[in-house]
Amino acid sequence: MKLKNMMALMVGSVGARLVGAGLGLLTQIVIARSFSQGDVGIIFLTMSMAGLMSLVVTAGYPLLALTDLPRLMLRGRKNMIAMLHALALQDWLLLTCGVAALAALALMFLPLTEGLRLALIFGLLSSPVSATIRFMSAIANAHKFYAVTLIPDNIIRPGVFLLAMTAVLLLGLSLPLPAVLALFVASNAVTALAQIPFVRPLLPGRSGLMRPRPRLAKIIRRRSFAIAIVAAVATMFADIVTLLGGFFLPADDVAVLGVTIRLAAIAGFFIQSTQQLVMPDLTLAIAKRDQARSRSILLRLNLLTMGVILAAILATLVLGPFALAIFGEGYVAGQGLLLMFMLAQAVRALSGMNQAILSIAGKQVRTVIACLTALVFLILFWLIFVRQFGLIGVGYAVIGAELVWCIMLAVQAKALTGTRGDLLWILTRKE
Repeated sequence: MKLKNMMALMVGSVGARLVGAGLGLLTQIVIARSFSQGDVGIIFLTMSMAGLMSLVVTAGYPLLALTDLPRLMLRGRKNMIAMLHALALQDWLLLTCGVAALAALALMFLPLTEGLRLALIFGLLSSPVSATIRFMSAIANAHKFYAVTLIPDNIIRPGVFLLAMTAVLLLGLSLPLPAVLALFVASNAVTALAQIPFVRPLLPGRSGLMRPRPRLAKIIRRRSFAIAIVAAVATMFADIVTLLGGFFLPADDVAVLGVTIRLAAIAGFFIQSTQQLVMPDLTLAIAKRDQARSRSILLRLNLLTMGVILAAILATLVLGPFALAIFGEGYVAGQGLLLMFMLAQAVRALSGMNQAILSIAGKQVRTVIACLTALVFLILFWLIFVRQFGLIGVGYAVIGAELVWCIMLAVQAKALTGTRGDLLWILTRKE
């Protein structure tokens, strides 16, 4: 992909992400201005719970499709594509039933707070439609239908929720918290329904599905389940941190945590969407062993993403307090935490495409160790720094975990593939 085309894709991706982020921010502002901080914290917990549950029930298949579908389509392996779709559908149904059963047991037997109970219930209700959006976005992206990937999830979903919340505010209605969470679930359902007509032609019909061979199913499941663990760290770290806050912090602090980490995640969304858009081209370049093209793609992508994150840090230093004040005076205290989360995003940006290179090389199972280690260190750092520094300690914990993860990915990428996808490696390597 030429730099001009990559820039055009990035502008389109950033534009969609920017509109979506703007709609999401407006929604959060409406919510923050309409509810107490404690209720806002519960709403954020529900959003994070829904995201993580949908990740579990999709079991990594959407991310597997990003790397495998372009390669299979290039080689004309229609039977393999049909088997992959069939296995994804089967595991999706099985895991949805399993997650529902575990959620029911937790609700019946665990001493959960009222906020966690609501988050679990409505997160479970939202997970099937959120999973549908994940699947369809990945398939559209693999076929390079970028508008179908970006518009529904980034514009329709937050836009519908914002319209609903704005209508409630303008009509002067006083909705109970469960009703607001139900509106969140409904906005996800509308998004999935809007996406289906565009993705349906790309899916094999019922007669086109093929039952995978047992040995092949075992290999695919091993890879996809590993990817699910990797994705929890690679794409949903903010949700993990929010859920940890739900277990260890007061509801008011969870609200501040939710606002700041979502503001910081805007920069991360830009970076992740751009990386996903070049994944098909990078996958094909690596499959063809075109090292010059691979290096060119990686260099340009790293320069673009580092520029985005540096601009985000500068904006945080200048505009952070003003942005937080819009949510309410109680959120201004999160300025330091917001800056810490932006620095954590910078650490992640420095890691470049190491995770993607490992995924393309089929080393997802090996990267699980790095991801699990990062989660262990997140909890360890959380217990150390939050106890000593309070809410700002969450920022130290996140930065520490990001450093552990990025260093391990760089080591694994070099050891397992002979190359790396970060800017430091690209600039210092001699051809």
